Amino acid sequence: MADTIVSFLLHNLAHYLTQEAYLLHGVEDEVKSLQEEFTMIDAFLKNSEAEQIEYYEVQEVVDQIREFSQEAEVALDAYIANQIEQRRTKSLTKVLHGYVHANTLRHVANKIRSLKKIITQIYENKNRYGIQQAESSPVDSEADRTPHRRRWKINVDDEDDVVGFIQDRTTLIKHLTEGDSGLGVISIFGMGGLGKTTLASKIYNDVRVKNHFQCQAWVYVSQEYRSRDLLFGILRCLMSISKEMYKMSEEELKMKLRSFLREKRYFVVLDDLWTTNVWDEVSEFFPNSYNGSRILITSRVKEVALSSSSQTPPYSLSYLDNKTSFELFSKKVFQGENCPPHLETLAMKIVESCKGLPLSIVVLGGLLANKEKSYETWSKLIGNINFNYSQKTSKARRLSIQGNTCKNIFIDPRHPSLARSLLLFGEGNDFDKKNWKWICKNLKFIRVLYLEKVFVKSIPKSIGKLIFLRYLRIWSETLLKIQAIPASICNLPYLEIMDINGHVEECLPMGIWKMKQLRYLKFSGGISFPETPISMDDVLMNLQLLSYLLVDVKTSYLMAFSRVPNIRKLHLKYNFLKPMNEFEVAELLESLENLKQLQKLKLFDIPKSEPRPNLFPPTLTKITFLRSYLNSTHFRILGKLPNLQFLKLKGKFVGFNMLHPLCCVAGEFPSLQVFQMIDLEIERWEIESGSMPKLERLVIFECYKLRNLSEVLWSLPALRLVEVSRMSESFMKMIKELKMKNEYEKFAGGKR
Repeated sequence: MADTIVSFLLHNLAHYLTQEAYLLHGVEDEVKSLQEEFTMIDAFLKNSEAEQIEYYEVQEVVDQIREFSQEAEVALDAYIANQIEQRRTKSLTKVLHGYVHANTLRHVANKIRSLKKIITQIYENKNRYGIQQAESSPVDSEADRTPHRRRWKINVDDEDDVVGFIQDRTTLIKHLTEGDSGLGVISIFGMGGLGKTTLASKIYNDVRVKNHFQCQAWVYVSQEYRSRDLLFGILRCLMSISKEMYKMSEEELKMKLRSFLREKRYFVVLDDLWTTNVWDEVSEFFPNSYNGSRILITSRVKEVALSSSSQTPPYSLSYLDNKTSFELFSKKVFQGENCPPHLETLAMKIVESCKGLPLSIVVLGGLLANKEKSYETWSKLIGNINFNYSQKTSKARRLSIQGNTCKNIFIDPRHPSLARSLLLFGEGNDFDKKNWKWICKNLKFIRVLYLEKVFVKSIPKSIGKLIFLRYLRIWSETLLKIQAIPASICNLPYLEIMDINGHVEECLPMGIWKMKQLRYLKFSGGISFPETPISMDDVLMNLQLLSYLLVDVKTSYLMAFSRVPNIRKLHLKYNFLKPMNEFEVAELLESLENLKQLQKLKLFDIPKSEPRPNLFPPTLTKITFLRSYLNSTHFRILGKLPNLQFLKLKGKFVGFNMLHPLCCVAGEFPSLQVFQMIDLEIERWEIESGSMPKLERLVIFECYKLRNLSEVLWSLPALRLVEVSRMSESFMKMIKELKMKNEYEKFAGGKR
């Protein structure tokens, strides 16, 4: 815990000193001093952990490090927040507050210097503690820059402590070790505390899994992930990290990882994924060599689980029933012995209050394990549990709330909350103004705001007070309808991810062009951009994902003037309220050529247009047409894309018929690996020899008019899997006859 806080703090200190030094006016020396002191402290923590030092004096210092690090983080955040507010309002009060925060920062710096003296004394007494003082090096500094390195070490409870996972583990291991030879992705999802990571770690360490796979890796992802850190996290599990590797670019690291995994049957666990964007990025790390390799993902987000899972449906963890809950509670409290009769009634009430959540049961069980086993003691303790929990929330790094309200969480107004994440799992009811007010008042320093299964009607202006917010997600089971996004949200200088399952009626505020850190912008129901600004400085340089952008005539200018030059994933949705003619649609699609980094494109309800030669950028690797117009000319243009690996056509609004069949000409689709045709009205599909040389997987669903498949299909050299479902009777009869031929078995395997 202490080293995680220190790593985060070091990262923030480095960021402010290099990127936003103007905000440190008057405290530059203190911040530089803090950076130097905490760099030395970080080395101390690493050595203590590596040597497994457990002497009381060392542990006491570690506790102080944790406390002072949190103080330093709060003081620094308060000072930065004040500086930003001061620049906005020019308020004299804010200036005075700035002096107060600066003095607090200096006071913390003095505490850290005192602590450094104690650490120095420990280093001088090496023989007693067995610590070797670390010398900093470029390798060390990068290797330990990640805030999550401790999560790479998998600590699994004893077998007796894991209750309720036997069947889950058996089922998942069967999915991992059996089935198709292609790369399989299996997801475990459920709310926090259900035991996703515990189950995954039991699977990871199971002897059946270890014997089946040639190599394994585990990496913790989290909300604030960085691709480079994830790469190193995986590589560390597979090989020794050399100094040369730290000098490699991200692309070189990807190539090294892919090269290592290509000839091996590997198993990788990606723990705690939060967005589909993360999976889209990391999926590129893993080659599909059709040797039975598997990836296991844990996530709280059902959407992430659905988008990442391949053939196997996401595995949902359910709450424990009363019997299993009581068994887990008893093992924690009574170490496997039976619960005394005089405590059974009270124990059952405790278990029921946990509502089947393993984490709650384990926490309460651990609390009671060391207490006197008497009815009186338990009654007093249980009566104070909620109060004690509330008292500790001011020191919690992450607040996780089950329910639609924050009212039961106590924050002492005299002390700033240390919480940097708020995760709220609602029950589908309204998320009212009182909840928003509570968050914006009490959790000013949070980086992550995650609201799930809540009904949000509006986002308040006060969200602009959450200056350090980096991740905002609002998800509901039904599509939310939000009138507008407040302009104040554009005042959040560090916001990187905005993910809202809703439709916003008004376009985004003009201030969106000032949000330079924004890299992930997703509105499931669609969002419109404001007018393209005249100033060429107004560019969203870091934006990598945009979904779903409601297109109209103005959208072409957004692309043509390179206002989002580094977009890698783009979802476009037709705005029926602002119709376009065929010429305007063609112009829109042609403007995509300006997106030089675009890799994945999804077109939703895009109407008919006249195709132009430069219709799509050559960088595209994945294209999906959903109810969007596509004729034979468009298809020929797609066939010329050199890097296209995935193509999905879905929906009846596609321009193919008997006179203009779907046709793959020799030399086209040179890199295509996956081709999906779903709910199309095509009658013929012609394939010439020499087309689709790398096609590995073919999916045909609900194409009721399709009569047959070309014989050339079975001669494709890379084809390994053909999936056919919900077709006409005559087509399925033809497939059945093909199954009986040895030639078919030779060229297509797996499910058909």
